[in-house]
Amino acid sequence: MQLFWLALSFLTTIPAKQIPYIPGGLGKSAAFFSLIGLIIGSIVFGVAWATSFVFPLPLVAAFALLAWVLLTGGLHLDGLADCCDGLLGAAPAEKRLEILKDPRSGAFGVIGLILGIGLKGIALFVVLQNGGVVENWLPILLAPVFARFLILPTALQPQARPGGMGSDFASTISTTVIGFALTIPVLLILFGLGHPVQLFSALLLSAFGAAWWIYLAKSRINGVTGDVYGAVVETAEILVLIGFAISL
Repeated sequence: MQLFWLALSFLTTIPAKQIPYIPGGLGKSAAFFSLIGLIIGSIVFGVAWATSFVFPLPLVAAFALLAWVLLTGGLHLDGLADCCDGLLGAAPAEKRLEILKDPRSGAFGVIGLILGIGLKGIALFVVLQNGGVVENWLPILLAPVFARFLILPTALQPQARPGGMGSDFASTISTTVIGFALTIPVLLILFGLGHPVQLFSALLLSAFGAAWWIYLAKSRINGVTGDVYGAVVETAEILVLIGFAISL
């Protein structure tokens, strides 16, 4: 349970039992990342369902998106903004790493945040519009679950800062951890087989989005960082929703 509380406190703003630092503990806690995604998705779905009795669908999507952001405290959005600043602009590798460390956001970061939040909100609205809130529980759950699972293969890539927190995190991600974390995504995918086009599109797009950030990081800073994890999560969530927004 210590590893669960560690994952919950790291990935969300939900009040959780404080766990003292354990070397390699965060990597082991990655076994619960998909479960944390399921908790986030369930709360977001609950907000969408509750508000749908009172508000029109655009506001339902807005409130659900607000809950989504608040639950993570903007953790992954910060990574997305930093990666837009550090990886998209023109700069040498050393300068890019400095930009990634800088807590301030530049033009690329601000644009990335606006586009990311806007795309997620619009995609969420379209998904809810295609059949209503209750009928669309699957994409709302799968998006945060699959996105957080993708942190694990991302972390196994070369580290741009060897010896840092990212290296410590990656060092204890074992096949057992990956197998445990894969359980919930697989179960949700099985539930989604009734909508093969949307499901395949969602998984393919989100995996492509993660691979694109990994490729960009490896080619421009010779490895991944914690910010890349955040960019992968945000991008994957958006693309899962877009995949399910396809009306075929």
